[in-house]
Amino acid sequence: MGITFCENEEELPREQALALNNEAIRQAAVRPLGGETPPADPSKPVEWPTATQDEPEREKRGSIVPAVLMERIYLFVPPEEYAEVEASGACWDDASKRWYIDGDGASAAYSRWLGDEEEPGFGIASEEAFVASAQTSCVRCRESIEVICIYCESGTDCELGEPLRQFTVSNVWAMDGALAAQIARWRFYGRGLESSSEEGCFTNHCPHCGAAQEDYLLHAEPGDVFFGLSRADPGPVEFTQLEGRVEVSGDYSFEV
Repeated sequence: MGITFCENEEELPREQALALNNEAIRQAAVRPLGGETPPADPSKPVEWPTATQDEPEREKRGSIVPAVLMERIYLFVPPEEYAEVEASGACWDDASKRWYIDGDGASAAYSRWLGDEEEPGFGIASEEAFVASAQTSCVRCRESIEVICIYCESGTDCELGEPLRQFTVSNVWAMDGALAAQIARWRFYGRGLESSSEEGCFTNHCPHCGAAQEDYLLHAEPGDVFFGLSRADPGPVEFTQLEGRVEVSGDYSFEV
């Protein structure tokens, strides 16, 4: 209830009445479901009555509806533009290693990173993906270390819509949350662990000295641990199957 102004000598000063009225409104707004405000007694804990089933309308009026989480819109940002998109207000999703904005935040400032509505978010998709792991020597300290890469028995080039068979993925610069969660167990595969790593790409790192083991040293030439990789002839390489569909952006190469 609000405070009414009276026309007799008992009426409150206007400023005091307005203050009381505003306080009454504030108390009504924060009052919990199903009961009146209990008297303030500093010696006892405050107990609020709960809503009853015969008070549906009152419950609706008194309840506070939680804020709905905004849908994320993921952006297609090349690594060289990371600083620019961050300055524009985009947020970083560490799980999928991608930039995003809230659903109500799309504006002309992000138009060049939004892409077409039907444009796929990642360059490669696969439902037969594996983590291939092998031992090699660190390029700096020469200690024996484990290195990994993504290997797929089958997949799709999402940009061209073409099927792919038996290929490895290198120079990975983005991956979806499903892949990121499964690959987290290989904690020395990531980015940003050493400044010499190629900006934006996931890279193997030495657990002893921290040196980056660049992908071109593992994939490019005959004799490299992941060159011409095949599950039919794995050699010293071990394969760990990934669950479900995974999506990733990077370069792919085939068995030769």
